[in-house]
Amino acid sequence: MFSGLRNYFRRLGHRHRAASRWAKAADAYGWHVRLHPHDIPDWIRLAECSLASGRSDKAARVYEYLRKLSPDKPDIAFQLAHILKITGRDTEALEMFQRALLLSERIDNNSVKIWPTPDTVAADTILYSVQDMINYLTRNSTVTGIQRVQAGIARHLIEAGGSGVGFVLTDAEYGVRPGDFWLLDPLKLLALIDAVESVDGDHASLKRLIVACRNSARPIRPGLGHTLIILGAFWALGNAPTRYLAAKKRGARVGVYIYDLIPITHPQFCEMELCLHFSVGFSQICALTDFFLTISEDTAERVRVLLSAHDRVLVPVQAVPLAHTLSRCPDLTPSVETDKLTLMTPFVAYVSTIEGRKNHIYVMRIWEALIARGVAVPDLWFVGRLGWKIGPLTDVLEQTKNLGGRVRLMHDLTDAELAQVYSRASFTVFTSFVEGWGLPIGESLAHGTPCVSSDTSSMPEVGGDLVDYVDPTDTEQGLALIGRLLNDPFELEERRRRIAEKFVARTWDDVGADFVKSIRCLSLNPTHPARPPLLEVDQSFRPGEMTDADFSFATLMRSPRGLLLAEFSGGLDDHGAWMGREDAVIRFQSPLPPGTPITLTLGFYRRGSPNVGEVSVTSGDHRVDFGLQSLPSIQSPPRLISLNGRVAIDGTVTLCLAIDKAALVEDSCRVGLCSIGYQPRIPQ
Repeated sequence: MFSGLRNYFRRLGHRHRAASRWAKAADAYGWHVRLHPHDIPDWIRLAECSLASGRSDKAARVYEYLRKLSPDKPDIAFQLAHILKITGRDTEALEMFQRALLLSERIDNNSVKIWPTPDTVAADTILYSVQDMINYLTRNSTVTGIQRVQAGIARHLIEAGGSGVGFVLTDAEYGVRPGDFWLLDPLKLLALIDAVESVDGDHASLKRLIVACRNSARPIRPGLGHTLIILGAFWALGNAPTRYLAAKKRGARVGVYIYDLIPITHPQFCEMELCLHFSVGFSQICALTDFFLTISEDTAERVRVLLSAHDRVLVPVQAVPLAHTLSRCPDLTPSVETDKLTLMTPFVAYVSTIEGRKNHIYVMRIWEALIARGVAVPDLWFVGRLGWKIGPLTDVLEQTKNLGGRVRLMHDLTDAELAQVYSRASFTVFTSFVEGWGLPIGESLAHGTPCVSSDTSSMPEVGGDLVDYVDPTDTEQGLALIGRLLNDPFELEERRRRIAEKFVARTWDDVGADFVKSIRCLSLNPTHPARPPLLEVDQSFRPGEMTDADFSFATLMRSPRGLLLAEFSGGLDDHGAWMGREDAVIRFQSPLPPGTPITLTLGFYRRGSPNVGEVSVTSGDHRVDFGLQSLPSIQSPPRLISLNGRVAIDGTVTLCLAIDKAALVEDSCRVGLCSIGYQPRIPQ
């Protein structure tokens, strides 16, 4: 059960504000925005409560901050002007009122968004989304594992040539109609990948190449005959499943490459925020995808078990294992040592992000026991950035002063420096509790170095019979094995000989070729229709509560409600889901028998001041029209609209919402859905 702790301070602020405890509410909202600085509505609540508690200077500082974030928003400028006025800063207030008026006059009352006409793409094209890699590189100069995998696969596909392949960005990139995509120039994408893999690349040059990719992209509208592959993170960075729903409805196939399910199967090793976003994303992608690809057989089996346990459609699940190294051509002949590395003394290396799941403390305990026995242990190198949930490890390091200097921590090594570590280590260790693949095992073997690895999850797939395996919960077993390797140099040498004779590295060309073969084969299967979320009878679904509501993973898998709101392009906040300038369709599964007559009840708000115009809600052959001006603002109770409908033959209910667009003033008026419910209708 995920308890919604990510919004604890927001809920606390709501309670204090409802009780008019303005100072306490302001303090609670202040803590929330420190943790979630992009939650603009809560910045506004912080300002309002600060003002109500007499802290007008703080309210002014908040609105000044919001002005920097959104300099073109007239409502923020008006609020800041008002606060400046009541605090006696009349000259500044007058200037801000004038600026707010100028901003409001820029709004074109008759403006209609003109979307670019999408280009045609051949019907059998396979389109690979690299959205999260592009977004990640916008903020970072180097890539992590998932992004490097995307880069490796994309490079193979581009260099292999041939038709029927494209690379896309989602509608998270500004300028296309919601549900459309941007098709990238493959040569410009390859230039970006070259820069990412370059040792001397800098972030400024990467950003220029990203701009070149975006500026040369062409709008497309995938549909029937196309296959969309989500190569990277499906839960973040502009790559959410809802962005693929429109293409799915148009008939496109959707496939997903799964790296692991650790935030679901082992949430104790992950931050709450990641578990939440990953679980929501996975539940939604299960409702859309036509097939899964995974980076290991172990992960493939975990996906199958999870789908079966939650009664989801058992779509094809096929493993396309990763390469044994992230680098296309690992440096097996290391150069001279650098200032970061002193390689004269013997050492054992653990190459990995330093986090609780990786179980570094297991190796620490073994080194402690060996030292206590008087064994002359080599140094122990932990190579990787510090991650989360490492309190017990850092406690031991501090208490023992890094085991008397025998433990060394380092990070941000270049590929050449990492090659030296692998090649010159006596052996490597990788005692993680669970993995999706286990890349450091393969990298160690690729450099001819023996490895001691955990015997769990996917790790034996990587090392085969060339690795020594231990139970990551049994330190006595690990102590016996590692002690034997340290005391018998001939045994280590025998392992090096076997690796040299038998190890055959899986390359990125192997991965790319298998990837294409698998997708071509899976794309011959019939598509699966999108599976809409379940809404129970006589229960009111309130979109505005989705951000705070407690939920379980089982509930998400049964009813991924975020898919209901995919066409509400105006966003989601505590008040509800807001329509943009596009019509919206809501479709959900009902437990009632097909053909059952029902009565639907929907609650609506409006934001801003509309011209004369209408909203229509349609279900089957029943339609209800009502005026925009009849909708209350968010400060009042919502207007409830009822209409009749019927459960369709496939057990679903469909609603269509349309707005008189000529009546909308861009960016100043929005229609919000705050609730939806239904019940069986008794015929009269």
